[in-house]
Amino acid sequence: MFLALGAAIVHLAVYSGHAALRYEYSIFLISAAGGQLFYGISYILLIFSDDKLTVKKTDKKYVSKEYYKKSLILNWIGLVGSLVLIFLYLYSVTFPPPLSPNATPEDVDLAGIMAKALEIVLVIGIIYLMRTEKKRYLYSIQTYDEKSA
Repeated sequence: MFLALGAAIVHLAVYSGHAALRYEYSIFLISAAGGQLFYGISYILLIFSDDKLTVKKTDKKYVSKEYYKKSLILNWIGLVGSLVLIFLYLYSVTFPPPLSPNATPEDVDLAGIMAKALEIVLVIGIIYLMRTEKKRYLYSIQTYDEKSA
């Protein structure tokens, strides 16, 4: 989730340069950075939240239904948001973006490559995390049901 924070920092670093082209670009970059900051900070807070699980809390294989649901929603938000940003960047370097002051695609620059690299690794990490947490949740249900019976 620190990848989202890193991508947000890159977007905040380049927004002022894009304001010279069109102020809408800087608004978009600030919004993208805000969304990434929200996701990264929310996930960090979720990790440190108190999971009200009635079985052994020291075993990291266990996860409660409430934690799993919150994590799933947050991961979907991060996944969809990151994919949208990746596809919008690919569109803007392939075709002239809407509201462009000139009729040419955007230049590929180091900041764009760095932000997209972070977001691609973030997408892979989110997918891995979603699969891992689903396995943890299913294991928790199975183990908890066996202990209850």
